[in-house]
Amino acid sequence: MAFLRGIVRRYGMEHHVVDFGVTGFDLPDLAARHDEVVENFVNEAKRLIKQGAEMIIPMGISQCPVHIKPDWLQDRLGVPVVEAIGAPIRMAAPARRSRTQAEPHALAKIAELTYFVSHREPTRRVTL
Repeated sequence: MAFLRGIVRRYGMEHHVVDFGVTGFDLPDLAARHDEVVENFVNEAKRLIKQGAEMIIPMGISQCPVHIKPDWLQDRLGVPVVEAIGAPIRMAAPARRSRTQAEPHALAKIAELTYFVSHREPTRRVTL
């Protein structure tokens, strides 16, 4: 959890985060314990929403969109769910279509965050 809090702090986004939640399962256990992972994820997301969260941003891609579909989650939770595969693509698409260049600093942050998310140690707890 300290690792994720550090990423949020590094990008100056602490004031936008209500809290973090965990499903309680390690990455290798997600498929075998799918129903429990989904139940825990939804319960943690609802807890965060009660605390004032206006959207849920799952960390990484293993839980959402791989094991839990973001549209399904949005229907259950009533708030937007940002998924890590489509969000960077949708963010980059307008810059490409208009043939403008995105701010290099912002692109570096996206690339760096993608690196951190995709290169976690397999024993790290999966978080929302």
